[in-house]
Amino acid sequence: MKNVKIIIENALKHDIKVRGYISCIVNCPYEGKIKPKIVANLTEFMLQCGCCEISLVDTIGISSPNKIKSLLHELKHISSDMNKFAIHCHDTYGQALVNIYASLECGIRTFDSSVAGLGGCPYTLGASGNVATEDLLYLLHEQGSKLESISMK
Repeated sequence: MKNVKIIIENALKHDIKVRGYISCIVNCPYEGKIKPKIVANLTEFMLQCGCCEISLVDTIGISSPNKIKSLLHELKHISSDMNKFAIHCHDTYGQALVNIYASLECGIRTFDSSVAGLGGCPYTLGASGNVATEDLLYLLHEQGSKLESISMK
């Protein structure tokens, strides 16, 4: 953790914004189920170090809306500003859009996606790509969301 803090501090000294990522927010291919409190503690640490935003990643794509909501509920104890958080869903079992919908209901407004759902996870056999940008845009449009900006990162 000390190295993470040093890296973030050095970036901030050079006016570089830091967006932190926490992989395996619900399940891990090596450790199994991840408790929301563990993710909350890591998130709090990264925010205290100076990250402007934390992307919460369902790396292996096996989460569910209830698990996402449980995690986001835990994060509200750290920050009521849900704009500090982003969601990054892989679509291994076709749950990415429903997990994003659950995140929307909890106040998340930033989502990572990829064209045609490209991507994957080299550490997890069978893990598919990210949620497809075109599917995400369709969901947001049909929910009446006003798309203020689309950022390609």
